[in-house]
Amino acid sequence: MFTGILETMDRLDVLFAEPTIARLHDEFHAYAEGSLTFYRAVERSALSEETRAFASAVGGSIGLDALQGLDRLTRLMIQTVFQRQLQVPSWGTTPSKSLQDSRCV
Repeated sequence: MFTGILETMDRLDVLFAEPTIARLHDEFHAYAEGSLTFYRAVERSALSEETRAFASAVGGSIGLDALQGLDRLTRLMIQTVFQRQLQVPSWGTTPSKSLQDSRCV
């Protein structure tokens, strides 16, 4: 069992040592630092080593949070556009004439 894990770890070490992977890793951490500077409204040069270490440690979470935020924003935009197109009157549930016309096209 441990032999399989060690082989996998060795393969990962070789993979992460490749220059392309190292460059992408550095770019991602630069993105995470940039996100922190944006949300904290500071210049990148103002980040302390402690803050840079934090960005490195939680960079994946920062990226995931941004992705989830975009997903929520996209859903909100779709919902808003749909509601505006539907234009449901307060006295009933019949779609507006323009929406009924668009269905016939």
